[in-house]
Amino acid sequence: MVHRLQEAFATLEGERDYTQGLAAWIAAGDLDRAEEVLAADLAALDTDLARLCLATPRAAVEISGWAELVDAVDMHEGAPITALTIGLANELDVAFEKDIPHAPVLLHGLYTDEAFAFSSTSPAELRALCAADEAPWAEREEDIELYLEIDGLTAINTALLRHKRRYFIREDAEGAPAPRAYVEAVLAAWLRALRFHQAVATEVAVQGLPGRVAVISGTVDMGTEAAMVHLAKGALTDDTFGSLAAVSLQRKVPLPAYDPNATGSAIRRKVVAAETELAPPPRKLGFFARLFGRR
Repeated sequence: MVHRLQEAFATLEGERDYTQGLAAWIAAGDLDRAEEVLAADLAALDTDLARLCLATPRAAVEISGWAELVDAVDMHEGAPITALTIGLANELDVAFEKDIPHAPVLLHGLYTDEAFAFSSTSPAELRALCAADEAPWAEREEDIELYLEIDGLTAINTALLRHKRRYFIREDAEGAPAPRAYVEAVLAAWLRALRFHQAVATEVAVQGLPGRVAVISGTVDMGTEAAMVHLAKGALTDDTFGSLAAVSLQRKVPLPAYDPNATGSAIRRKVVAAETELAPPPRKLGFFARLFGRR
């Protein structure tokens, strides 16, 4: 039986409609909606990788080192830390030995208002900057030694690195449905990204950060360009950061019910109608790759 996304992904436009819909939900902070869509499509796909994704719940993916991050921000001398960028990536020199698992790594940068006026910039403006060619704060992070790790994504990440159908050359397919294996690779990549954003959201909600800090999360060279701005605990009382609907687990935008037949463009129109401050979904320009020096 042909999966609905095999037909949708037969064209590049069809795939973009779907993935940009996911990106819009992630940018809007509606991670539950993105999960609902992915879980339904992974279940219908019914492949080994799809089952592995479904067997990796949100609670299984955790970030370690956040307590040390809190201490580093609290003890930082000089101007207060007002932003954290955190990216999910793979090592540049990944070895492809058969029996070696490959856990993704976390890249990070801590910034003050001396690098960029984060404190006076709205979350919507920060989201828009994540779609720009260059971030104004790039290469202006504070020199703070810090180690963050993410657990729970090794199996999915390893399977994706070894996957044989990560690419689909449509010119050779003559309008045929996309291979089922290609569809599973796309969905698994987005599930990996979603679990990462959820893990960051959990740490921000549970442990937070001292003061007022904008936390910007995204993936690096993983084919899932969707930046999310998280609201550090305590910032809801601030006029600027209090306007953020996309980030906090304490406030959600009332978005429309999930329609499995809706296109990504239709989804985006509904998201914008629900939250007029929402910036467009990030373009695939490798923002985090540039931000963290990945060329």
